[in-house]
Amino acid sequence: MDDFTSEYSIGYWKQFKDEDVDLPWPTINPELTDEIRMDYLRLLDLAEKDKATAHENYRGWSMCRLCRKANGIGEFEMVIDGVLYTWPDGYRHYIEDHKCDIDYKFYEVLKKKFS
Repeated sequence: MDDFTSEYSIGYWKQFKDEDVDLPWPTINPELTDEIRMDYLRLLDLAEKDKATAHENYRGWSMCRLCRKANGIGEFEMVIDGVLYTWPDGYRHYIEDHKCDIDYKFYEVLKKKFS
């Protein structure tokens, strides 16, 4: 993995909605346009397939917090401009299937890298 000076994590959620931890709960955004959502997913796909992206499998499946579907066992890591970005396998599921809000900062980073 390349050198990095900071870390930024995307798509990690509380296990339970009322859990007292410093993580968000997945939020559905009815105002998120299909155009932006599909573009975000396209860029996320490019990032996940990029040769500079590492993928690590972990022990056991993660369950979707909204529908309880098994949706991943690993994590992606990619360094862009000195920042280590990490997101779980199942992050895409929240965007595709539940139309959860995207991470707009990460969206801008991906647009800059892949557009």
